[in-house]
Amino acid sequence: MVKRAGGVTMWLDVSMTDTQVPTWTLGDRLRKARESAGLKQEELAEALGLTRHPIADYENDVRAPKRAIIMAVAMRCGVPVDWLEGESPARNR
Repeated sequence: MVKRAGGVTMWLDVSMTDTQVPTWTLGDRLRKARESAGLKQEELAEALGLTRHPIADYENDVRAPKRAIIMAVAMRCGVPVDWLEGESPARNR
């Protein structure tokens, strides 16, 4: 199911009940960080010295990035590393 809030598209698990909070995967958080920074996959890939393909794989949870990539994404997108890793509910501090 897609919900739009303030122009942002969020993919939510359709099997949730009303009392559950949606669970974002690492890929979801990577995508949200990139989009909030106003970057395309190609732009983030170039900033990290990668091609677009691994960025798409990370965002689609096809494969997990190494911690160094997570840290680089956090720095480039201006989000805390612990938020990307799912250890903090707040995106901005």
